[in-house]
Order: sequence, then structure tokens, then C-alpha cells
Amino acid sequence: MSKFNNVINARDQLRSILKAPSELVTPKTHKYLDKHCGVFIGRSSFMLLATADANGNTDISPKGDPMGFVKIIDKQTLAIPYRPGNHRADSLENIL
Repeated sequence: MSKFNNVINARDQLRSILKAPSELVTPKTHKYLDKHCGVFIGRSSFMLLATADANGNTDISPKGDPMGFVKIIDKQTLAIPYRPGNHRADSLENIL
């Protein structure tokens, strides 16, 4: 039993109280990196890398360096440099 009144637990319930998203944000997902993504990535000095292991346990690791540290290899591939940190390597293990 929930400690809250009016708990929302389904998408249709949520959508019944929220406005529809604007046309500006509706197409926010892309299958490929476009030129705007490239400009944004090129100007970024910080990113968060989210990964999950085979059991669905997630990890989010901060990554940072001077602007341009993330390289775009192609429309679907980024190269993120490895920097020695705490040596946990959670992201790398999850990717493997």
C-alpha cells in the first residue's frame, strides 16, 4: 500500500494530467548523430556515461576533459578516452 494519495502507475494516467509535449521536443531522439549533435559534443567538456550489466544494474560515470575530448568516429560511434581514476572500471565491465 502506498503512503501517497493519487499514485500514478500507468502512462495513460500520467498523460491525462500532463500537457502534450511541444513539436520542438517531440523529435528529440535520433538514430544517428547529426551535425547539431557533433557541434554539441565538440563543445562539451563533461559527459555522463550510463551503462548496465547483464542483470540490469546500472552505473553512471562522470567523464571530463577539455572541450573536444570525445571524438566522433562515425554517425553511431563515439570514442571516449580512458582516464585512470579509482580503477573500478564499472562502465568497461558492463560494456564487456
